[in-house]
Amino acid sequence: MNGEEIERRHQEMRAYLNEPDSRMGMAKTLRYAAEVLAERIMPALQLRHRLHQQRQWAEYDESDKAKDHAASKDEDLTRVSEMLFQMSYENAFKALLLLQGKLSKKLGSTHNLEKLQQASGIQVDELERQYLAMLSRMNQLGRYQVTSDDKYGMLWHGELKDRRTILDQKLSEAWLAGGGSLRNSSISS
Repeated sequence: MNGEEIERRHQEMRAYLNEPDSRMGMAKTLRYAAEVLAERIMPALQLRHRLHQQRQWAEYDESDKAKDHAASKDEDLTRVSEMLFQMSYENAFKALLLLQGKLSKKLGSTHNLEKLQQASGIQVDELERQYLAMLSRMNQLGRYQVTSDDKYGMLWHGELKDRRTILDQKLSEAWLAGGGSLRNSSISS
């Protein structure tokens, strides 16, 4: 591929990302991938959490240690799944901002969901704000293997799943109120 071909493809991608429906379609695809991955790893994370809550590592028998080792491999995928949730919300907020005519170059380059949410005008409560902040951190933690104090991730925690549902509803309402297409009115599957 020569330089002209690369530049042409970059221009096509920029044009694609400047279309609200295209951006929201990307958000839906990323959300679906995040949900599929979360569904796959959730049982292992719950098992590992239960094993750690029940007794100390020294008390584990070999069967428990084998289960824990298998679950720890899935635990590594937690950050990736949460990163996909973050990328989904980032694209959904940017699609909404495009629709509203508010997506500046500065906002277009940020991965900070709180800034995007504030610019969109969508009101959130403190738990939703905390969830957006946690997801913003996952953009980096999911890409790079760096240490974190998030020992078991946050995917399977029911309250956070409830926050996603509420955020999804707020995004959907703002999307439709701004004139967005009905087919892209929800990022959840």
